[in-house]
Amino acid sequence: MLIKNLRSILILSISAAVAVAVSTGVRADEEEDFTVAFGKSEFGKRCAVCHGPDGVGDGPLAELLLQPPPDLTKISQRNDGKFPVLDIYQAIDGRRGLRAHGTMDMPIWGNYYRVDASEKLRAPHDVNYEEIVHGRILALVYYIQSIQEE
Repeated sequence: MLIKNLRSILILSISAAVAVAVSTGVRADEEEDFTVAFGKSEFGKRCAVCHGPDGVGDGPLAELLLQPPPDLTKISQRNDGKFPVLDIYQAIDGRRGLRAHGTMDMPIWGNYYRVDASEKLRAPHDVNYEEIVHGRILALVYYIQSIQEE
């Protein structure tokens, strides 16, 4: 039920985030879902510096962190074969007080995406920027889910 609700939110939210994706030139391969492609692009720009390009925790800044970034390809393995969509969403968003790392080492991407959307899009006042935030975070979640090792 929770995943269905998140997918419904994604469908609504991703339409708002499409403007961001199109303006940054995201292209999906034939085999690759647009949402996953957008998440992969976001991951490369925002997450790979710590988590590494493949999500295994070997990014160029990883050795500078007090706590090393986790291997994101093994999240499902660490959770009895299930990918915890809501937990990962909240860890990326960071605005709800959940700190998956136990510290404030990871940026609060929800705040960053909110400011980014309101400053860069210069959209009409009736735009709900939170939809853009949800779309970008959910795209990251679905990308991370797509790189899980079995």
